[in-house]
Amino acid sequence: MTPSEKRPRLTDLTLEITNYCLLDCVHCSSESSARASEHLPLQLVKRALRDFAKLGGKRLEISGGEPLCHRQLPQIITYAKQLRLETRLFSCGVF
Repeated sequence: MTPSEKRPRLTDLTLEITNYCLLDCVHCSSESSARASEHLPLQLVKRALRDFAKLGGKRLEISGGEPLCHRQLPQIITYAKQLRLETRLFSCGVF
């Protein structure tokens, strides 16, 4: 690759940190529900965010399910801030 050629960069990441949600919306693409209860472990999330930042990542979207139900959400947001990631949170708004 010559210096004049640009390599594609990974700039955005959407991370579904849980599949638990109080709602069961027909239009939702995440297949989450109140019957589900899986949450990504904090260490796995941190590793993914660290790798994403090293690849030049800039924007993080946190969703799920309902991300506000993830007990370690504050730590995830704090870590994303330390990595200087612009962070957005997508919530169903009823938690």
